[in-house]
Amino acid sequence: MPSTIWETVIITAGERSRIYAEAVKWYQKSADQDNSYGQYMLGECYYNGNGVTQDYESAVKWYQASAEQDNPYGQVGLGTCYFFGDGTEANFEEAAQWYEKAAKQGNAVGQNELGACYSSGLGVEEDAAKAVEWFQKAANQGYAVSQYNLGKHYYDGEGVERDYQTAVQWYEKAANQGDADAQRELGNCYYDGKGVEQDYETAVEWYEKAAEQGDMSAQEKLIQCYRTGKGVEKGREKSCGVDKQAE
Repeated sequence: MPSTIWETVIITAGERSRIYAEAVKWYQKSADQDNSYGQYMLGECYYNGNGVTQDYESAVKWYQASAEQDNPYGQVGLGTCYFFGDGTEANFEEAAQWYEKAAKQGNAVGQNELGACYSSGLGVEEDAAKAVEWFQKAANQGYAVSQYNLGKHYYDGEGVERDYQTAVQWYEKAANQGDADAQRELGNCYYDGKGVEQDYETAVEWYEKAAEQGDMSAQEKLIQCYRTGKGVEKGREKSCGVDKQAE
C-alpha cells in the first residue's frame, strides 16, 4: 500500500499509461478492419499522445480514414487539424468543409466550429446570422461552448437583435455546466445589471467560479470587487483561492 500521496499519484499515472497503451492496441485492430470509430479513436490517441508518442501526421491519417467513411467525429478531428495546421498545412477552407459535413449530421462540436468559422470569417465568408444559426443548433443539444457563443451574439447584437435577457439565459446554461467564459460574462451581466437586476453579490459568485478555473479577466474583476466592497467585504482581495488584505 502506498505510504504517501505522491506514490499514489505515480502508481495512478502508470496505470493510466498502461490502460491507454492497451486501448491503442484494440483501436489499431479495429482501425485496420476499417471501423470508422476505431480509426477516429486511434487518431485521437495520436493527436493527444495517449498510449503512443504524439504524432499529428498519424492523427491526420486516421482522422482522414474515419472522415471519408462519413464519421462525424473523424470529420471534426480532421477539420481541427486543418484549422490549426497540426500534421498538415493549415487550410481554413478545408477545415470549414469538414466541420460542415459533421455539422449537417447533427454533431454539436462540428456545428459549433462551423459557427465559429462564420463568426470569424475563417474558411468561409463572414456571416454572423449563419454563425448564430449553427451555434443555436449546437446550443439546443446542450453544448456549453455554443451556449456561451450564442449568448455572446445576443449580448453584442451580432447576427440577431441585441437581447440582454436572452444572452443571460444562454450564459447561465453554459455557466451551470462549468464554462468559465460564460461564468465571467454572467458575472458581468449581474455586475452591470444587463438582462438581470443588478446584483453585486451574485456577480462575485460567478466571478469566483470563473477565477477558480484560471480566467484572468474574472480574477481582475473579483479583485476589483474586493477593493471597492461591491458584493463583498471591502478591503480584502480574493482570487483563485487567494484571500489577502488589499493594499
